[in-house]
Amino acid sequence: MPSRVRPRSRLVGALALAALAAASHGCVAIPAATALGGAFSAGAGAAVSAGKEYARGGVVYRTFTMPLPALRDAVGDALARMEIATVRDEPDGDDRVLLAAARDREVKLRLEPVTRTVTQLRLVVGKGTFGKDRATATEIVEQTERVVEARLEAAVTKAARGTGASSPARADRRSRSPRAAP
Repeated sequence: MPSRVRPRSRLVGALALAALAAASHGCVAIPAATALGGAFSAGAGAAVSAGKEYARGGVVYRTFTMPLPALRDAVGDALARMEIATVRDEPDGDDRVLLAAARDREVKLRLEPVTRTVTQLRLVVGKGTFGKDRATATEIVEQTERVVEARLEAAVTKAARGTGASSPARADRRSRSPRAAP
């Protein structure tokens, strides 16, 4: 008599395979969850924000479309907002390395230029001797994203004021208007 594989047992097998892959390779959990057609969608969506990549050892990566000096300023503002003290800030070749501290946490940041206008942020928060604090690392990235968004919004508003428009959208429409006077 041929054995029938039930759909539920396939799902359990796929979940077990994905869990094994995640345990053995760190970053595989996100692509594996996607490849399974959203079997993990509720759990993975809650744990992972779009645009952030997590690696083994509590490391968080995020790439920003902005030059390294501008991202360095945004990271500094985010750390200051969170009352995390910057202990060291120095160049390392083309990269920029920052070390910050708060209570029993050590924050290590590396800013690596991908191009002149794209910079990758690598961040790990150590807690105690061997622990990692991925939640704090994620919050630092999110605060940095907020600073970046606020600066971009301020730049757009400033540019709109220079055109005499009452809003950024109006400035954009005005600049594209065929009736614009020379």
